[in-house]
Amino acid sequence: MNDEDTRHWDQLAGSLRDSACFDHGDDSPPPGFATRVLAQWRDDTRQAWSTAALWRRWTVAAAATCCLGYACIGLALPEPPAQFLPLPELELSTP
Repeated sequence: MNDEDTRHWDQLAGSLRDSACFDHGDDSPPPGFATRVLAQWRDDTRQAWSTAALWRRWTVAAAATCCLGYACIGLALPEPPAQFLPLPELELSTP
């Protein structure tokens, strides 16, 4: 936008502010303001809820993958020997 267009829009905005189109004495929100705020809040909470749902899904998927990997590794490993180190023989004398 060049300077002439900017000046044109500034003059238009200034004349609208000075006209009777807007009542500056009223402190109530413009029509539809509450609806827009509520709609924006719903969109924000819906986004947050969908993020939480995605987080839960990925967490459950990661936990299931870890459990499956642990089970596969446990089944693939050979059985440990019954005795890793030989037990010392103890002889107890009876009186």
